[in-house]
Amino acid sequence: MGENCHDHEHAEIPGYWHSMDKDPGQYSGDKFTAGKLSISTPPFKNQLDSIRARIMQGATNVELGFTGTGKGGAQNLTPGTLGIAERQAIKEIAKINDVGINSVHAAMSVQGLAGYSQNQFSEGKRLQDMEEVKRTIDFASDVTDGGAIVVHTGEFPYSIKREHGQKPFKTKDGKQIKIEEHGALEESWPILFVDQYDGNVSAAIRPNFQSFIYEDDERKSIDMSYFEKEAEKNLKEKNHSDIELYKRYTGRNPTDEEYAKTFGNKYWLANRHKIDTSAYEEQARYESHKLRVNELDKDIKEKIKDVIAREKIHDMIPKDKFIPHDVSNVKIEEEKNKIQKLNEHLEIEKLHLKNYDLSIAEKRKKMFDLVQIEEYGKKKTSESIADLAMHAKKMTESKKLKNPLFVAPENLWDGNYGAHPEDLRNIITDARKQFVKTAVSDKKLSKTEAEKAAKDHIKATFDIGHANIWRKYFGGSENEFKQWLGNEVNKLTKEGIIGHVHVSDNFGYNDEHLPPGYGNAPIKEFMTHLEKGKYEGEIIIEPGHHDIAAYTQGMAHLGTPIYRLHNQTSSWTDVQGSYFGQTHIPGYITPDYLPSTGGARQPFTWSELPLE
Repeated sequence: MGENCHDHEHAEIPGYWHSMDKDPGQYSGDKFTAGKLSISTPPFKNQLDSIRARIMQGATNVELGFTGTGKGGAQNLTPGTLGIAERQAIKEIAKINDVGINSVHAAMSVQGLAGYSQNQFSEGKRLQDMEEVKRTIDFASDVTDGGAIVVHTGEFPYSIKREHGQKPFKTKDGKQIKIEEHGALEESWPILFVDQYDGNVSAAIRPNFQSFIYEDDERKSIDMSYFEKEAEKNLKEKNHSDIELYKRYTGRNPTDEEYAKTFGNKYWLANRHKIDTSAYEEQARYESHKLRVNELDKDIKEKIKDVIAREKIHDMIPKDKFIPHDVSNVKIEEEKNKIQKLNEHLEIEKLHLKNYDLSIAEKRKKMFDLVQIEEYGKKKTSESIADLAMHAKKMTESKKLKNPLFVAPENLWDGNYGAHPEDLRNIITDARKQFVKTAVSDKKLSKTEAEKAAKDHIKATFDIGHANIWRKYFGGSENEFKQWLGNEVNKLTKEGIIGHVHVSDNFGYNDEHLPPGYGNAPIKEFMTHLEKGKYEGEIIIEPGHHDIAAYTQGMAHLGTPIYRLHNQTSSWTDVQGSYFGQTHIPGYITPDYLPSTGGARQPFTWSELPLE
C-alpha cells in the first residue's frame, strides 16, 4: 500500500501531474489529476437536470444522490422518481460527454442500518432503510458501470470517551494524547442495555451508579468499584451458582463468552443488582400477599368444618323436634353461600399471587435477555450490510456491469457509532465476516468466493470533513491532530477498507460543507495519504451553498493545474472573470448562475455559440 507521511510540520501537496507540465519526467506513477476530482450533484434536485448542469460546469466525474424516502414526488426526490427513460438518458448523456458516474448516495435521512430510532431498535425501520438502499442499488445498476452506494452510518448513540478515550494516540515524539468528551457527558453517559428479543432499550447504568447492600444486618453503600471486583472474582472462579442461575432462566449453560458478558461484566452485575432490588421489593409484597391467602384459605377450611358439624347436628335432631336457628337449613345455606364467595375471592387472590410470582421470575429472566447496546447494534448493522452487499452482487451480475457495485458506509459526525475511523473499520470487517458466514451457510458461494465477494461489494466511504470534527475532542496540537488522522487513514488504506472518498471542509465543530481550503480540515495531507496508499477510487467534493465554486476551489487548494488559452488568469481569485476576456461568470456554469440577457438566461459554449 505504500508508506504514508506523518510529518506535518510542512504540508505535502499531492503529486498532481499534467501532460502539459514543463517537466513531465518527474512523473513517477499514477498521480492524482484534475480528472480524479469529482463533484456530487445537488440531491434535492432532479438528477437528470443536475448531471447536465455538472457537465456544463466542466465536471468529469459526478456522484448522484437523493434526499427523499418512501413514495417519491416533486418535493420528495427518490430513485423511484426517475423512470426508465430518464435513467437511460442519464447513462447516455454521461457516456456521450465522457463523464463518469461512479457512485450514488442513498437517501441522506438514512442514518445507520441497525434500525435505531427514538430510544429503540425497530426491525420495521431497519427493513425500511434497507429497502431505500436496495432501490438506490437498483438505480445505480441502471445508470453506472459499477461503483459506490454511499449510506450514512450513525448506528446508535455511544460514549466517545468510553469507546475511544481510553486508547491514547502516541505521536512520533512518544507523546500520548487522549480523546476527551466535554462537560457532564464525560462522567454521566449511561451504559445502555437492549432487550435482544424486542429491541427496546430498557435499562441504563451510569458510571456513577450507587446503591446499597445489607451485610451482617448493616446497610452498606456500594458503587461501580464493588461490581468491578465482583466481575473480576467471577471471571477467576466461575461461581457454580451463577451457572445454575443462567441455566434456570435460559435453559442451557453459558459459554465462556456469555459468562464474561454477564457475570464477568461489571455493568451487567450492576443492572442485575438493580433488577434484584426491584424484585426483592416485589418479593416482599408477594410474601405479604401469600400470608393473606394462607389465612383466607385457613379461615375457609374452618368454616367448612363448622358447616359440616352443623349439618351433623341437624341430621341428629328428630324431625318433630325444635331445630335451633344456628343449625337450621336456612343458617347452613347462608354459611355455604359465604364459603362459596370466600372461595371465589380466594381464587382471585391466588391468581394475584401467581402473577406476583411470574412477575418476579420475568424480572430475573430479563437479566439474561438484555445485552449491551453495542453488541446488539453492531450485529444488526453487519446483517444489514451483508444483505445489501448480496443484492449489490446480484445486480452487478444481472446487469453485467464493468465494475462491482459496493455498499459503502460513510463515517458520519460524532456522537454515534460509525463516526470514528476505527468504528468504520470495524463496521466493514464485521459486515464482511457476516457476508461470508451467510453466503457459505446458504451454500450460495464457497468460502474463497465469499471472501472475495465480500471485499468487492463491501467497502467504506471516508469523509475527511466528518473526520475533522474529531479535532474538538482531540487534546493535542494542530500538527498532532494531523498525525493522528493520518495514522487512522493509513490503517484503513493498508487493510483495504476505503473504497470511496468524500471531501469538504469545516472548522472542526459541524459538517458545514465548505469548499476545500475554506476551513481547517487537513485535506492536502489526507490526499497525500491516499496517493501514497495507492488509493484508486473516486474523490467526491461535496459542495454546500458554494455549489460549483467548491469544485474549482478544491482544485485551487490542491494545486491542480488548469490550463487556459493565452494564460489570462494570474491567480485563482481571478477565475470567475478570466475566461476569454469575459467579465462575468463563465457561460458554461449553469442556468441558475448565468448573466441575464434580455431577461433570458441562455447557456453557451466557450466560443459563445448558443447551445441547442
